[in-house]
Amino acid sequence: MSTHHGSGTEPDGTTQREAPALSCRLSPSDFRRRKAMIRARIRPLITGREELPNGIRLYAARSESVTSMFRQFIAMEEECCSFLTFSLSLGHRIRLDILGPEGAKAFIAEELEL
Repeated sequence: MSTHHGSGTEPDGTTQREAPALSCRLSPSDFRRRKAMIRARIRPLITGREELPNGIRLYAARSESVTSMFRQFIAMEEECCSFLTFSLSLGHRIRLDILGPEGAKAFIAEELEL
């Protein structure tokens, strides 16, 4: 994926696609509150973490309350960080994959602190 953030025409006549912006739509104060919520409610639930090429995989013990909390987290993040994709799997434990374009893994680690 190109790191170019605009669109234009290449020398061969093809058109570049605009790279998705890796930024949250929340205001700075709302973003600080969201990070505090993630630290207080999501991070304590995480029992394992794996790096993926374009994101991370989180694990948590399966229960109704943890499943509900992860679903709420996904719904909130889909509203403000549309460049991320979420995949929730419910087996003997919860698995949540958070994926995105180039740079998303760093965004997840640095901005979401996951």
